[in-house]
Amino acid sequence: MSSRNNAYVVVAALVCSGAAADSIASPTHTSTITIDGDGTRLWSVNPNHDTVTAIDARRLVRLFERPVGDNPRTLAVAPEGDVWVVNQDDATISVLSGETGETRHTVDLPYASRPYGIAFAPASNTAFVTLQAVGRMVRIDTRTNTVTGIVDVGPTPRGIAITADGPRILVTRWISPATHGEVTEVSADSLTVVRRFTLAADPGPDTAVSGRGVPNHLAAITITPDGKRAWIPSKKDNTGRGLTVSGEPLNFENTVRAIVSQVDLAANREVLSAPRDLDNRAMPVAVAFDAEARYAFVALQGSNAVDVLDAADGSLVASFETGLAPQGLVVDADGRLFVQNYLSRDVAVYDVSALSRGEPVQQIALIPTTDHEPLSPDVLLGKRVFYNAADSRMSRDGYVSCASCHLEGGSDGRTWDFSGRGAHGGGLRNTITMHGRAGLLHGPIHWRADMDEIQDFEILLRTTLQGRGFVADDVFLAKGADWVFGAPNRGLSRELDALAAYVSSFDSVHPSPRRLPGGKMTPEAVAGEAIFHSTETGCATCHVPPRFTDSSLERPRRESNAHPFLMHDVGTLSATAGDFRPNTVRALDTPTVKGVWQTPPYLHDGSAATLMDVITTRNPDDRHGKTSHLTTTERGQLVAYLRELDDSQPSRGHTLP
Repeated sequence: MSSRNNAYVVVAALVCSGAAADSIASPTHTSTITIDGDGTRLWSVNPNHDTVTAIDARRLVRLFERPVGDNPRTLAVAPEGDVWVVNQDDATISVLSGETGETRHTVDLPYASRPYGIAFAPASNTAFVTLQAVGRMVRIDTRTNTVTGIVDVGPTPRGIAITADGPRILVTRWISPATHGEVTEVSADSLTVVRRFTLAADPGPDTAVSGRGVPNHLAAITITPDGKRAWIPSKKDNTGRGLTVSGEPLNFENTVRAIVSQVDLAANREVLSAPRDLDNRAMPVAVAFDAEARYAFVALQGSNAVDVLDAADGSLVASFETGLAPQGLVVDADGRLFVQNYLSRDVAVYDVSALSRGEPVQQIALIPTTDHEPLSPDVLLGKRVFYNAADSRMSRDGYVSCASCHLEGGSDGRTWDFSGRGAHGGGLRNTITMHGRAGLLHGPIHWRADMDEIQDFEILLRTTLQGRGFVADDVFLAKGADWVFGAPNRGLSRELDALAAYVSSFDSVHPSPRRLPGGKMTPEAVAGEAIFHSTETGCATCHVPPRFTDSSLERPRRESNAHPFLMHDVGTLSATAGDFRPNTVRALDTPTVKGVWQTPPYLHDGSAATLMDVITTRNPDDRHGKTSHLTTTERGQLVAYLRELDDSQPSRGHTLP
């Protein structure tokens, strides 16, 4: 959002004394909800609807809803009043009239670049936008609606914050490295990377109210109104815990937790004493400050709540429930907090002006953002179940939901130690994306093919997440060991059936940005396609088109006590592969390779950092396709094909044999 609202009180005082209001500038940052320069109109994105909503900030009523591009994620108000909306799935920006909401311009961004964050340099005609799929940020002149510069900022850039004087731009890395979180600073003047801030892994200890972990899913960053620090909300992944890696089993309290980190912008380093572990909370995604910079408001998407922290020492001041999946926050000069609730499809308004007097936060309005729901009732319910860690049926104490590892249906890029979990765990496991699998379209679930229904996850909710579960206890206990691979569980729970409907909606993968504009494969990838499908290399033997997997629920049982599905050992199994049962096949299910450009690291244990590693260092005996005979050029061509493999039409048709 444009954080100019943080200066409204000061601006009002200066105007009364005759000073010019436009002389005041405040830091700006990316948000899903924003307020215009005079504080009279709010704008909020509706990603599932492909629209934005305008709200009268004085009367607290919806004014209108306007169509934009495909999957709008963030927006900002330009100095002249136009509203700029970033559309992730069609890689465009919709420029709307701040008065009528009508589209004035559409700015095209690089093909399949999946733009996400936008922020305006204060008091300027310059916007900056992150391109998540290609690791870049672009600069746009709002007077000509043209891209005037581009800079490589590193993988998966997402949130942006810009200092009040304009020259310092901070960009969050969405998927962190395995060891630390990361924020990149770019000079607005030279459009070059200045430095990278490292957010250290929290050393813990693991207790009921604290835990180890690496900051991950850094969606947003906000600079304090005085410009001295930047606050970064994120989840905290405890991949250093597990029977194999540390000798301690993962549990519901010490797998995923919530954290808010801070960076000192004068000393140019993380404030190691400042990170706040938010107990019994899930998925912090946004931070906003009040006009006096006394309080920091933290949106907790997984907890359906806002925590209020003391901006000086980070201590918890208050907490209150919001609607479902709050994603964006803005505080106006009148001490009102506006919360954009993604999954309850509304903006909630709270009076936070009396916090300093110790009075409770009161909701003063609830404004629906849309009249039409594009998702079917079962898919919408399933999506709400998927995101909701606060539901005690999902998890104990509100730490974890499905979205904790598969937010937006993707992968968190983590390798978890699930050792000791028997048939439904099994050693080191790299998170699999849901995109393109359409639920059960690609056969059974997980690397071990240990489930044949989405409803089977009830057993993990009860055991791993310690939730109460969505099925009646007597029904669950009566099925016992037959809960998985027994009689179908469909129909036993409305919520589980809805969850299955939502997971099944991920029926495509994102287009590869490595293709040529328009989606055509590069010549290098076309050459790699021939190598992939050659009988000598044999990649397509298991990664069979058009799904690029041989996994299927239709495979017959091969023997009475063996696993019912076709699986393979391609030479990647080791002592860390998991606790396989003696009477099951020591092998893994075949994942699709469509969309793998987006999902490093690779293999079941995440031991291949790149696709080149998959076909070289992690395939020394040619068990994962024959690749040792390939020349350096041919290996590069094969990797190019894998990087460009998506749902677009290949250079030649492929059908199942």
